[in-house]
Amino acid sequence: MLLHSSPPPRYSRPTVFFSFLGAVLIVFGITLHIRGEIEKQGMQETTGILISFFQKDRGEGFKKTDKCPRVRFYTLTQIPVTVEGRQCTSYSKYEVNDQVKVFYPPEHPEQALLVVDADEWFYVVLSCGFGAMMWVFALCTHTPRDRTGFNKSLMDKWGLTLSFWGIALVLYGLSFWVLQLELARQAPMTETTTGIVINPGYANTGRNSKFLCALIEFQTPNHESYQFSTSVCSNGYDRGETVSVRYAPANPRHAMLDSFWDSMFIPVILFLIGFPFLVVGMVSWPRRLSRSITRR
Repeated sequence: MLLHSSPPPRYSRPTVFFSFLGAVLIVFGITLHIRGEIEKQGMQETTGILISFFQKDRGEGFKKTDKCPRVRFYTLTQIPVTVEGRQCTSYSKYEVNDQVKVFYPPEHPEQALLVVDADEWFYVVLSCGFGAMMWVFALCTHTPRDRTGFNKSLMDKWGLTLSFWGIALVLYGLSFWVLQLELARQAPMTETTTGIVINPGYANTGRNSKFLCALIEFQTPNHESYQFSTSVCSNGYDRGETVSVRYAPANPRHAMLDSFWDSMFIPVILFLIGFPFLVVGMVSWPRRLSRSITRR
């Protein structure tokens, strides 16, 4: 008597797509970290001073420009070297006169690697997080095309719940990560003072709309003036209005409004965006799953 084995099940295209995309994102995130560690092999570590930023155009068709760091450091033989960063972004958590890590080859210090971009683990965690979310979607659609009624009932009930919970998990994880970065950025800002709104910002509507955040000016106890832009753009400021300011005594260029929304706006927004997905996942919880299985 011959035994015929059943052919392997053919899974739906969404399952294959989400599985492949999730694997690519996770491998990409791990590769980012490995590449950074490989670049540092054989290099000497030291500390440099961020002396300035220079503007770099993004290319034709882009109105915004990126900020590129320029750092000065000294080699072991006390030779001063000034290098420009290879990674340029529209936003940097560093300011002029900040100390930054520098990795350079002793034979060619002009080829130094500057650690002045976003936290090196941020993009790794973000990429792996979205990869994990893609695998959640793959599990939700992980049913053969010739699936039985039981499998169909199971995945129809659990698929929506797991999908929404996966999205909420990624958003909450990203919110927590941004919160930690924001708390680390605010830690050196231990002094408070009073600032003046010198430009309230504005928003033009139409084809060429622009959004500018309010520009604040304040003075330190030694009567040096500094300016910074608010983190949240709002039309709720008036020119000449006084506001409370927090700044870092070691480098007053690190300053912000002493308000909850200016410090926690992005983490709160991410949390609020993820909350509906969490609620919908709870509402779609398959409470009657066992009853439907018994009936079948």
